[in-house]
Amino acid sequence: MIQADIDTSMKRSRRRVAAQRLILLSVLAWSGVCAADILNPSFEATYYLTGYGDVPLNWKRVDNPAFNSCCTNLWTTDGARSISLLSRLTNSVKTFSFNAGDYQALYQVVDLTGVDSIQFDARLAAYPSGLFEHFEASLLIDGESVWSRTADGVYLDERVNVSHLAGWCRVELRNTAMGVGSFDAAYWAQWDNLRLVEGPTTIPAVVDLRPETLDLACKGRWVTCYITLPEEYDVHFIDGATVTLNGIGAHMGHEDWAQAEASDGNITDHDRDGNIERMVKFDRAAVQAIVTPPEAKLVVMGNLLGDAEFQGDAVIRVCDGGNGREGGKRDRPGGHDKKDRDHKEDPQDRGGDRGGKANGRDHDHNDHQSKDGKGKGGKNR
Repeated sequence: MIQADIDTSMKRSRRRVAAQRLILLSVLAWSGVCAADILNPSFEATYYLTGYGDVPLNWKRVDNPAFNSCCTNLWTTDGARSISLLSRLTNSVKTFSFNAGDYQALYQVVDLTGVDSIQFDARLAAYPSGLFEHFEASLLIDGESVWSRTADGVYLDERVNVSHLAGWCRVELRNTAMGVGSFDAAYWAQWDNLRLVEGPTTIPAVVDLRPETLDLACKGRWVTCYITLPEEYDVHFIDGATVTLNGIGAHMGHEDWAQAEASDGNITDHDRDGNIERMVKFDRAAVQAIVTPPEAKLVVMGNLLGDAEFQGDAVIRVCDGGNGREGGKRDRPGGHDKKDRDHKEDPQDRGGDRGGKANGRDHDHNDHQSKDGKGKGGKNR
């Protein structure tokens, strides 16, 4: 009896080890399916699938009976084929009906770590005639649409910014019905030449520091920094906790504007030039300790979510002693009056932090707000 129990226990142990090995092999097999690059990006490698035709290797399918997806040579930009996701047309033999939200998709899982963007070519067309309509072509990352078009035409070198992403992500191509109906034309969303573009070593940033003149005798609390990124990047993805000015960390606290993530308090357009900025603040005493008259070049750097780095610099004037004395020399007896000093420095940086969204605006912007009664919101570009 004891020997039988031992034999049973050993069999269970062997089955458990075998199951663990199977799981390990499954993980390794899946890692082979996932790629650090897009596999079969121009849809040249295919196999025949009954009812569909030539379909691409390395791409998984989300099928809908009212759609089809296949590789054709009707339009290409790289190689002999492209992928087409198309609605089936209604004819005398069969009727295909669509509801809003019905779609056909192809996808694969891709490692986007260190990738700046996904680029591709696309074409929207109707067959046998007419213009593309009733449907939407889109590219999604992990279920979120990052590119979409509804107008007939060819779209070359389209670019989707993914610099804020890292790790394995589902890259998906879709053709989606926008309404209810049956159609006597087939609406084709075609893609070709998908490629991953590695990001620059450092993203160049435009940095605006306030006050523009730093009076070493002033006991203000903050140096305010506004960061603008190139058009293809989004300042909402700046990780405020990583931002530094010559090694001095940005203030992180309980205030709305002092959070690591983007908020209404730290996304602004303080100069009203149409470019959205991320605002951070640095301890003024710490900054004043590393600068000397007559000016200083300060370097601001940090990371986007996903670890992409950015960097920019600005030159700030420095005066010593207050009242306009630059480099220790007085411009005139008695110095500048208070009105002139107020023009040079942000009021919030002289009088300490008052909290709230207004602290993310410079003096000129506050003047505009007082005149028209409204400020500019932190909308994405």
